[in-house]
Amino acid sequence: MATLPALPRAAPGASPADAGEDLLQVRRGQSCRLAQANTAVAQAYYNKVAGVRRICTETGAGQWGSALSIACAAFGVECKVFMVRVSYDQKPYRKALMQAFGAEVTPSPSGETAAGRAILARDPACCGSLGIAISEAVELAMLDPHAKYALGSVLNHVMLHQTVIGLEASNSFASQKTNPM
Repeated sequence: MATLPALPRAAPGASPADAGEDLLQVRRGQSCRLAQANTAVAQAYYNKVAGVRRICTETGAGQWGSALSIACAAFGVECKVFMVRVSYDQKPYRKALMQAFGAEVTPSPSGETAAGRAILARDPACCGSLGIAISEAVELAMLDPHAKYALGSVLNHVMLHQTVIGLEASNSFASQKTNPM
């Protein structure tokens, strides 16, 4: 099972004298931002509970795709990621990380969807965009009765999941008797 990053802790070498009244706080991240990890875990879990077999998504630079692929692996859900082509080419380690956790990663635009084929017909050298990758992921999810689409930002449920970070941080500060404000 994938591990999630640790709670905030005092930065190495920091002291109250260095930072005024408060200790500097850091949160150990891994392959993705913590807000993305929080919502990825929640979305993968609730989709698994609902009987969804496959989650389709998009990623720009690969952080959201990495978070979702790790979460899907933890819950045994297939993950299909359309990665913006320029990032797919420029960030091979993010692609490799997603693949290591079992995700199928496709550069976008691709020949797998009508949206991707239409764009490639107009511009075979298209470097992609997040909008194109979203279109491909949504199209694929709509065509597969066992799949759902997941988005890592903007939507209400994502903001709800992201509040977990604030609650964890508040609890961590309280347990350390530290006031970050």
